[in-house]
Amino acid sequence: RVGQTLRLLNVFRDIPPYCMPLHLLTLLGFALLWLSAGNQGRCGSGKRSAYNGTSLLQIRSVSVLQPHAPAMTTHRSSEGELVERPRIRGWGHETVPGDPLHARVSNDTSICQNSIFARPVLCPTVCPYAAEMQDKFCHFKCVAEQQCGLLGTVPEATIPDKRLHACRHCKAEACMTCVAGPPGAIGKKLERCKTCLPGYSLTDEGECSMHGQWVFAMMLAVAAVVLVILMALYFRMLARPVVNQVGVSYGLESRTRAMVLKRSGQGETDVPYPLFTNLTRTNVAGVGTLLFFRFQLALLIWVATLFVTWLLLAFCVSTDLLILGDRSATTPQLLCAVVSWGRGRQMALLWVKVAWLSFAYLFSFAGAMLYAVQHCRLVTGFDSENTTIADFTAVLEGLP
Repeated sequence: RVGQTLRLLNVFRDIPPYCMPLHLLTLLGFALLWLSAGNQGRCGSGKRSAYNGTSLLQIRSVSVLQPHAPAMTTHRSSEGELVERPRIRGWGHETVPGDPLHARVSNDTSICQNSIFARPVLCPTVCPYAAEMQDKFCHFKCVAEQQCGLLGTVPEATIPDKRLHACRHCKAEACMTCVAGPPGAIGKKLERCKTCLPGYSLTDEGECSMHGQWVFAMMLAVAAVVLVILMALYFRMLARPVVNQVGVSYGLESRTRAMVLKRSGQGETDVPYPLFTNLTRTNVAGVGTLLFFRFQLALLIWVATLFVTWLLLAFCVSTDLLILGDRSATTPQLLCAVVSWGRGRQMALLWVKVAWLSFAYLFSFAGAMLYAVQHCRLVTGFDSENTTIADFTAVLEGLP
């Protein structure tokens, strides 16, 4: 545990000088993490080699979705080569597995026909399609267009998708039962629908066509007619003459008397308060109004402080804190890569979350105490300086 703590403290050398105020917060996070981790810390390298020499079936049972899976592990491919999970070293931000439209294409042609675990990059142009292995968890093989569904990959995924850079299942729009063609099929035989969803009819090309579009056209027409009628009624009411000016004037006067107005001098008319009146300091409608708006201000300060602190930690440590759990994955390969990468980064940056939570608890407690003291003094001072209904007493005499 002492060795792990010393290794964690070395990170202070990489923090920029303008982040010096966060050092104390980081130390507190390290202390809490050190006390809670015990002998089960994941910062050491003892568990990293735990999978060396294990079988593929044992490796498959350790899912990247399991909460107790090691953050940095190695796996053996079908050729016996050790394949490391994608991870990010250091404090900076590196390429994150994500949308295949923006992912990086590999230039290593030697990975073709090899089964690799959760690869975060796309297949090379020689074998551009990632095919999921049938009997290996989160393992994918780069194959050519005619090899989708072959070579031990999922037999149902026989459709090469150039946009996704992967071999996918049959997926026709509005289709209930989709049938994929054999490996290497082209044109209409590549994928076609067998049974459409209710409200759709099957065409000769194997696609589904909706046969209720007239209903939506009628709904739009009815909505347009109703809108025209409402607008006509509104403009007709605007054009009608005023027949009860006395009642209108009385209503406007009553509304003015009900407004909270700023008291003027003698002989002057009371006016509304300015729009930019500070309701946390100006007594507009009693101490209750002051307390209410001060509570709103305190809530905004609390949220803004915690938010800015989290942004500072992310900027000084790693911007990966802002994107964890927000990466898109449209193919099984990138989904495995994103989950594996996210698990590793989550455990590597766990101390940052602990430090932020420690600051949040301390700041919330101190802020709540300061808030209570200030409001107590405000109420006491307001009651002593102003005459309120609490200062009057009714005296009843002559009771039997």
